[in-house]
Amino acid sequence: MKLRAILLLAAQALAILCAHGQTVQPLDAKISAIVNRPEFRRAMFGIEVYSLSDNRVLYVLNADKLFVPGSVTKLITEGTTMQMLGSDYRFHTSVYRTGPISKRECSEAIWCWLPVVIQISPTA
Repeated sequence: MKLRAILLLAAQALAILCAHGQTVQPLDAKISAIVNRPEFRRAMFGIEVYSLSDNRVLYVLNADKLFVPGSVTKLITEGTTMQMLGSDYRFHTSVYRTGPISKRECSEAIWCWLPVVIQISPTA
């Protein structure tokens, strides 16, 4: 029992010492580290972090920019496609293989071809 109490006290002291040596990175620095990654160089972020307990904005990024939600873009694309092709149009996808099938597995490439080109222009 005494050994357990000593071990618990030592673990708590170690945790306090480790936490004391660490610097807390501000929220804006953490977010900047993420949004400035090379894979996001063409992305645009709009972020607002709001504290419900303090009733205040903690962080904001690109608040003055206008964004088109992805769901709206999908709806416009789908509606335009249905208008141009008709609601009963069915896409047909052909599947091809370049190698033999053995034991229900193909050892080489499999590729799909969707023979549809949709052109949206004022003259279409």
